[in-house]
Amino acid sequence: MPKMDVLKALDELKEAGVEERTARVMIRLVTDAVELQAATRSDLERECGVVRAEVTALGVDLRAEMTALGVDLRAEMAALSAALRREMADLRAELTARGAELRREMAAQVAGLRAEMAAQGADLRAEMVAQGADLRAEMSALGTALRREMAELRDQLGARLLTVVGLHFGGTALLLGAFYALLR
Repeated sequence: MPKMDVLKALDELKEAGVEERTARVMIRLVTDAVELQAATRSDLERECGVVRAEVTALGVDLRAEMTALGVDLRAEMAALSAALRREMADLRAELTARGAELRREMAAQVAGLRAEMAAQGADLRAEMVAQGADLRAEMSALGTALRREMAELRDQLGARLLTVVGLHFGGTALLLGAFYALLR
C-alpha cells in the first residue's frame, strides 16, 4: 500500500483554506484510518443498519407524536363543543322555567346572551384556528428537523462509503474529500 505524502497533503489543505491545526488533525486521522484499515464492508453494513433503524425510529416517533397531537386537539374541540351545548341547554331550561310574565325581560337577556355566545364562538373558532396553525407549524418544524437529520445521516453515510472506497483503492484525495465532508 503506497504511503501518503503528509507534507504535500498539508500544503494542499492549507491552500484550500483549511487552518493548519485542522489540516494536521485531518491528515493524522486519514493516516490512522489507512493504517488501521478503518472500515470493512461488514462495518459499513452494520452502520447502514444502525442508521436505517434510527431513521425508522424517528419516523415512528414523529408519527406517534403527530397522532397524539391530533387526538389532543380533537378532545379539546369535543370538550369545548360539549360545554357550549351544556350552557345552551341550561339557558333554555332556565328560560322555560321563568314563564310568560318574564318573556319581555328575558328577550333582552337572551339577545345579550346570544351576542356573548357568538363572541365566545368566534373566540373559540379563532382559538381553534390559531391552535391548528400552531400544530401545523410544529409538525412542519418537526418534519424539517427530521429531513435535516436524515440529510446529515445520509451525508455521514456517504462520507463513510467514500472512505471505504478510498481505502480499497488507496485514493488519498478521495479520503481527504470524505473527511472534509464529515467535518462540514
